Amino acid sequence: MPPKEWRDQELKETDWIAQTPDHPQRDAYLTYRTKLRDWPSTEDFPDTRPTLGS
Repeated sequence: MPPKEWRDQELKETDWIAQTPDHPQRDAYLTYRTKLRDWPSTEDFPDTRPTLGS
């Protein structure tokens, strides 16, 4: 799967968590989603994918 398609899929799959205020890992997922959105503009793109909790 091309990198941007993978990123878009990850964002889709975590949409519900971002919209659930009482999800126990919401803050971690919000940070992860920000990293996913910023990833194409980093010098690590596409070699190093963002990970949850990093």
